[in-house]
Amino acid sequence: MLARPGAALVLRACATGMGLALSGCSPSWAFTRTGTASRALPPTCDVRLLTSEPDEDYEELGVIDQSGMGDIRNAGEFLRSVSPDVCTAGGNGVIARISESGQYMGGTVVLLR
Repeated sequence: MLARPGAALVLRACATGMGLALSGCSPSWAFTRTGTASRALPPTCDVRLLTSEPDEDYEELGVIDQSGMGDIRNAGEFLRSVSPDVCTAGGNGVIARISESGQYMGGTVVLLR
C-alpha cells in the first residue's frame, strides 16, 4: 500500500501535538459497554464533564477510550470531542480519566438521573 504524499507530515504533526489545530488530528474514541444498554440520545445532547463520581444518582453505561492519534489537555476540547459518542451510548455525563501529565485519556460514560 502506498502512502499519500504529505501523510508522513500529518502523522508527524499529530505525534508532536501540533496536529490538533493544524490538521484535524483529534483522537477518535472507542466505547465499551459495562452496564445495561441505554437508548441512544441525539449526538448533540448536553453532556456534563465530571472529574469524580457525582453526588446525584447515576448509572454507569460503559467506558470510552482514546483510539486514535491526538493529545487533548483541555477540558472543553475533550468534552467537544467525546460528546457525540457519549450521547450515542445513551449517556449524558462523562467522568474524565486524566493522565499524570494532564492528557485526557477517556472516561466513564454515565446516565445522570
